[in-house]
Amino acid sequence: MGKRRVAVFAFGTRGDVLPVAVVAAALARADPSSSITFITHEAHRNMETHLARSGVARFVAVSAPPVVPGREVAEIAHSMGAREDDGEVKAALEMQVREECIAAMDSVMGDGGDGCVIINLFALEGWHLAELYRVPCAVLAPYVVPYSAPSSFERRFRATHPLLYRRLKEATPGEVGWEEVMHWMWPLFTDRWASWRTHRLHLSACPLTDPVTDLPLMHEWPQASRLLYGFSPQVVECPAYWPRSISVCGFWYAPVEWEVRDVDSELTALEAKRSKSKGSSNTREVSFGLVDRDSSLLTSSSINYASEPLKPSIQLPEMREDSDVVTMTQGSRKLTDMSDEKDCSRHDCQVEETSEENSFPHVSEQNMNNSNYKPPVKLSQFLSDKKFSKVSGNRDNRPIFVGLSSMGSMGFLEKPGSILKVLDAVLEATNSSAILLTAGYPPLDLAVTEQCDAKLAIQCLDVEQRRNRLLEGLTCFNGRLLCYAGSVPYLWLLPQCSVAIHHGGSGTTAACLRACIPQIICPFVLDQFYWAERMAWLGVAPQPLKPEHLMPALSQPPCESLVEAVKVVSAAITEGLSIELQRCAASLGAKIAAEDGTAVAVRVLRLAFNL
Repeated sequence: MGKRRVAVFAFGTRGDVLPVAVVAAALARADPSSSITFITHEAHRNMETHLARSGVARFVAVSAPPVVPGREVAEIAHSMGAREDDGEVKAALEMQVREECIAAMDSVMGDGGDGCVIINLFALEGWHLAELYRVPCAVLAPYVVPYSAPSSFERRFRATHPLLYRRLKEATPGEVGWEEVMHWMWPLFTDRWASWRTHRLHLSACPLTDPVTDLPLMHEWPQASRLLYGFSPQVVECPAYWPRSISVCGFWYAPVEWEVRDVDSELTALEAKRSKSKGSSNTREVSFGLVDRDSSLLTSSSINYASEPLKPSIQLPEMREDSDVVTMTQGSRKLTDMSDEKDCSRHDCQVEETSEENSFPHVSEQNMNNSNYKPPVKLSQFLSDKKFSKVSGNRDNRPIFVGLSSMGSMGFLEKPGSILKVLDAVLEATNSSAILLTAGYPPLDLAVTEQCDAKLAIQCLDVEQRRNRLLEGLTCFNGRLLCYAGSVPYLWLLPQCSVAIHHGGSGTTAACLRACIPQIICPFVLDQFYWAERMAWLGVAPQPLKPEHLMPALSQPPCESLVEAVKVVSAAITEGLSIELQRCAASLGAKIAAEDGTAVAVRVLRLAFNL
C-alpha cells in the first residue's frame, strides 16, 4: 500500500504561513507513512529546509508574492500583459496562483486515490480542489475568522438556493451544515469562485450542488471539514454556538531555529527591496484577502455586496448572560481567573499532553538558550546593558520591543519618520530604551539611517552602506534606540524585553503571551482589532492605540498631534510596566507554557484523516 498523500496549501504573510508549516512538520514527524507536500509562496522558500528535516516530502512554491507593494504593480502588469490597474493585476495574479495550485494538486494526487487536503483561510483554492478530487479537507487557522458574512447573506442565500439552504439547516451531527457556512465557509459561495469552478474545474458554480441539476448533493453529502484554531483555550474560549467541527488546540509555536535566517540572504533580499523602491513613495498594495469587498452571492442576477461593507466577525465570542463562559464585548475590560472558565463539551478544546515524538519539543527557556541562534553583536551588547536591576530601585531596565512586521509592505506605514519622532520623545519621557525591528521596509530603513548616531557620518558612509549597517544594528537618540532590519526569533528576543509595542498579528501576540510580557497593540487590519481588544480584556495590555498615535501628522506647528501621541503612548508604556499587568502576563504565560497546541493539532488531524 502506498503512502497517504497530503497536500497542504498555506498562503499569506510569513505570520499566516509559519504556524501551518509547524503543524505540517509535526504531522510528518508523527506519521512517516504519509507523503506531505507543502504549497506556499516562493517568498517563504526559507522554510523548505526545516520542513524537509522534519520529513515533509516536497515543497512547492507558487510564484505570486503574498503582498504586492504599489510600486511594483507596473512591473508586474507589464510582465503579465495586464493594464496597470490594481484590480486587473490582482485578478491576473489570482488566476496564475489558481493554475499553479491545480498543477500542484495534480502532482500530489495523480489519478486520485487515498489523500487529503489541509488549507489555511487564505488558500481556499485548496478546498475547491479537495472537492474536485473527492478527498477530505481540514482548515488550520492561527487566528480567529476575521470577517463575518454580510448581514443580508442568509436571506439572499435562502432566496437563491432554497433547497440547498434547507439541506444545510437539516444537516445531522458530523455533516457540513449551516453553522459551518456562517462561521467560515460563506466566502466559498461568492462569485469570486464561480467561473473558475465551472470552466476550469468542471464543478458546479455553487459548492455542494450537482453540476448538472444544480440541486443539493443527495447521495454524497460531505462531512464537515475540521477547523483547527491555533490559539490557546486560555485566551479564546470555545463558545457553545460555534460548530462542533471546531477544535481549539493551543498556539502553534515554531522552534527558535525556524526563525533564524542566513544574514547574507537577508542582505540580498533587503537590497532587492530597496532597488525596486527607488524613485517611488507609493505604498498602496495588492494583496490576496480572505474575501473581496465586492463579492456577490452565486446567482444569475449577480447579487452584489459592494454597498454593504464587511464587518469584524460576529463569530467571535460575545458577552452572554446565559453562557457558562464569560467572554469579551467591544471596549470592555475585565480581569478574571482563567482557570474558572469551562470548556464547551461540544468541541475538542482540551489541551492534552502528548509525547514529544509527535511534535516539536515545548518552547522553554532551556530550548531558547540551547538553540543555535547567534544574535548580532550589537543587539546582544544592547540587551546585556539593559537588564532588570535591583540596584536601580527594582526598575525594569529591559528595553521595549517595537515591531510592526509586514504592516509597512502592506501599505499602512505611510509616515515612518513620524514613528521615529514619537519614539524619540516617548523614550525620553519614560526614561526607557527600545529595540525597533524595521522588517526591512525601505522607507522606514531610510528614516532610521537619517536619524542614526553621528559617528556614521564621521565614517563617511554613503546611504546604501548605512542601510547595510541596519543588518548589524544601528543606534539612535543617544543610544536609547537600537534599530535592526534583519529577523530575530521572537521567542528568544521578547523574554529579554519589558513590554512589546506591535500591530496585533496573531503570531506576535502569541509570542508575547509565551514570553510573559505585557503588550501595547496598535491594530491596522482584520483580526488585529480582535487581538488588541482581547489582550486588554485579559489584563495583559492597555486599551489599544490608534495608528495616529504612532504616526501623527507633523505638518502643523507646534505639532499638537505629536504632543498628544507622545502623551498617549507614554501612558500606555507606564500602564504596561505596572505590577498589575506584569503579574497578569506572567500568570497567563505560565499556563500557556504548559500547553502543546501543535501536538493537539496533530492528534485531531490524524483522527480526522485516519492517518
